[in-house]
Amino acid sequence: MSDAEIMLRALTAAHPVPENLFEKALWLSEMRTSCATLAGVLDREYRMTIERILDTHAEDEVYEILPVIKTERSIDTDVLREEDPEMYEQLAFISAATAGKALGKKGLRAAMAEKFGEENLLRYESVNVKDVEAIYDPE
Repeated sequence: MSDAEIMLRALTAAHPVPENLFEKALWLSEMRTSCATLAGVLDREYRMTIERILDTHAEDEVYEILPVIKTERSIDTDVLREEDPEMYEQLAFISAATAGKALGKKGLRAAMAEKFGEENLLRYESVNVKDVEAIYDPE
């Protein structure tokens, strides 16, 4: 049995799950909130404990702190463009987020209208509440 299963059994023994579906839904909501709060407390305590071990250079005969090594894979686009322009042209793209930042909302709308036609934008278009409130009185 896993630690999580043991902890769940202890929790439900101390706070039984109601059989009434509405009471059960409330119980689950409260437990979910409590567990999320507890997870935050445990995470903070864990990080503080690790920092203390590292700051004091503590040692143990059994345990060892191993660093987390994050590997990042990336492409040097300048080198690829220079060494294999055909492959670069085939694979290069601009993310939607970057395009949105570069063109802005109106620029994206204009590009979509040019590509798909003004009449076909309805299913893609949105209007922000704040933009409407800036023009009309919220009342």
